Amino acid sequence: MLFACYNDNMNIGIIVAAGSGERLFDAIKIKKQYYKLNGYKEIFLHPVETFIKSGIFSTVILVVPRGDRERAYSILEREELNDKVMIVEGGNTRQESVERAMSFLSKKLSPKSLEETTVFIHDGDRPLVSTDLLLRLEKSSKEYEAVVPVMPIFDSMVRKEDKKYVNRQNYLCVHTPQVFRFHLLMKALSYAKNANGTFGDEGSVIQYYGHEVNYVKSEINNMKVTDLETLKIVEKWEKIYG
Repeated sequence: MLFACYNDNMNIGIIVAAGSGERLFDAIKIKKQYYKLNGYKEIFLHPVETFIKSGIFSTVILVVPRGDRERAYSILEREELNDKVMIVEGGNTRQESVERAMSFLSKKLSPKSLEETTVFIHDGDRPLVSTDLLLRLEKSSKEYEAVVPVMPIFDSMVRKEDKKYVNRQNYLCVHTPQVFRFHLLMKALSYAKNANGTFGDEGSVIQYYGHEVNYVKSEINNMKVTDLETLKIVEKWEKIYG
């Protein structure tokens, strides 16, 4: 698959769908990324299609669980997307899965191309990401090397350890896609790995590396499917926004 440049830079989408979905498995009897929303399309297909339709990516990389390459390929082939998406098998953690995708890119692209590459890393279980959000993130990425979408917290918050209320205005909810210049993220991941650091997302890796992160407002429908309740909410929203 060719990596075609978009304008002066190269944007590459990395959709991470390599988890086991243990919290949902007992309820739906399948890894959540392969669950069909409203009986129609697999969860991971929704962001894959949105990334492709946005027109801003030279290619899209799908990170799947080890041993699932053929399964994912057959789904992409069914939707006639197999020539538009590259598949990478992930690792035991999200961090390792992203590292594998980044390593794959470093072998596929020339050093000069990598200097101009920006990666959009998205949770495969956030199926309702919109083209508008992708475009706003892309716009911000032209000015900043690290961009993360966030949402305000609307509910009151209580600190778990002492059960005291805290000011929700001081906190934000972090979403994906998170957007970084390729070389910055590669260096940050290496730094974290050498320090034996384990992080929940790439924005926290970048901050640990000591680099500033810029924030862009996300969308409330960009919810992550984590349990049966959030799955039901996303299915309802998919009927509206899908």
